[in-house]
Amino acid sequence: MRKKRYLLLLLGFILAMALVTVFGENGLLHVFKLKRHLEKLTRTNEAVRLENAALLEEIEHLKSHEGYLELEAHKQGLVKDDEIVFQFKEHE
Repeated sequence: MRKKRYLLLLLGFILAMALVTVFGENGLLHVFKLKRHLEKLTRTNEAVRLENAALLEEIEHLKSHEGYLELEAHKQGLVKDDEIVFQFKEHE
């Protein structure tokens, strides 16, 4: 009877420890959530890094190629001080 009681006590303790390990504040479920969050942040960082690289490349193009700068300025509707802009009305 005494052995049975100790065995049940031991099994209860092991079960309690297993529950704390899995579901506790810093348990396995929390660790898995943190890993998923880290993976998401890593993907976001990579996307931002690629976007930054593309923007830096565009900045270098703008600095080094005057024709490219003019083309981009005209796309934005900008003109130089000595340029004349003609606007024509469309016939209805």
